[in-house]
Amino acid sequence: MRILIAGHTGLPFGGIATYCESLLNSSLSRRVNVSFVETSRGGRTVSARGGWGLGNLTSALHNILRFLLAFVRTRPHVVHIMTAQMPSMLKHGIMLILARGLGAKVILHLHCGVSAMFPSGNGLLNSFSDFVLRRAHGILVLSQEWLNFKSRFGSIPLYYLPNGIQLEPYLALSRPIPAGDSQPTRILYLGHLSTAKGTLDLIEAARLLESEDFLLELIGEPLNPAVLGLIRERIAAYNLHQSVKIFAPEFGEQKLFRYACAGIFVLPSHGEGMPISIVESMAAGLPVVATAVGGVPEMILHGETGLLVPPENPQALADALRTLLQSEEVRQSMGSRARERARDVFEIEQIVPQLVEYYRSVGGTP
Repeated sequence: MRILIAGHTGLPFGGIATYCESLLNSSLSRRVNVSFVETSRGGRTVSARGGWGLGNLTSALHNILRFLLAFVRTRPHVVHIMTAQMPSMLKHGIMLILARGLGAKVILHLHCGVSAMFPSGNGLLNSFSDFVLRRAHGILVLSQEWLNFKSRFGSIPLYYLPNGIQLEPYLALSRPIPAGDSQPTRILYLGHLSTAKGTLDLIEAARLLESEDFLLELIGEPLNPAVLGLIRERIAAYNLHQSVKIFAPEFGEQKLFRYACAGIFVLPSHGEGMPISIVESMAAGLPVVATAVGGVPEMILHGETGLLVPPENPQALADALRTLLQSEEVRQSMGSRARERARDVFEIEQIVPQLVEYYRSVGGTP
């Protein structure tokens, strides 16, 4: 069976890129005939890539052409397209229609939550998403919340497949690493800096934690300059210069070093699919404080591997962080269980056999 995976690798190195690289370096290629086509090439920043400008339109057309050429060259039985919310869905929807018209079966892999795919108050984009999704031969989702919409897609097989990555670099990190009496406990945030990711909620929570000894490290790229200015304004207004630091995105050994030094991982997003950063932090042996959105409740066992809080609630976020800040024993216990859960559930080789079976089911090949 010939499979063409359409996705993204390399910089900017987000969740889809991490997943694709792990998949391509897994045993998948020994089970099926796999080809890969890069459908998000462009080398632009995340903030530049997310809009509807001329540069993005030109890049999208180039990516669609690259996809079409790869399709003609490989003649796949099944096309596996990684996508997320608009405008990514628009570009990948065109690829789906082309691949289907050329005779392939097409699987859409939705790397986002329901709210991102169907934003409230935008009927036109929602209608387009519906149009595309109903023309897929199969749909892979990252959270159980999607299964509540199963009837929306009729007979199209909707399959829940957790995110998986290669965990070895994170499992190899020595844990636990006590902060020490003279060192603040490091709280690590990795991701885009934006309102939707809960970055401002996290700053508010930091203000409520002023009596605790911690260092909050915000590592990521702002989705727009305005939000970065607002974050810095609030840090200054709340006098948090000593306890909140902002860093540019980090990768490879730098990122591993951050995980090794952290005591807590936090992700206060307003909406998510199944964040790779949570998988990484669990494998690194960190307890996680995160909002109960999208697929996050399926990742974190509340009270065992981390703590779940409601979205857009800085007080609840601060309370959960305080619980972990005040007990190194709790942090170590939760972190140890988080590592075990990551190894059992989110290792890429746990995912590959399920994916191959789904390829065969959709492609009609035994």
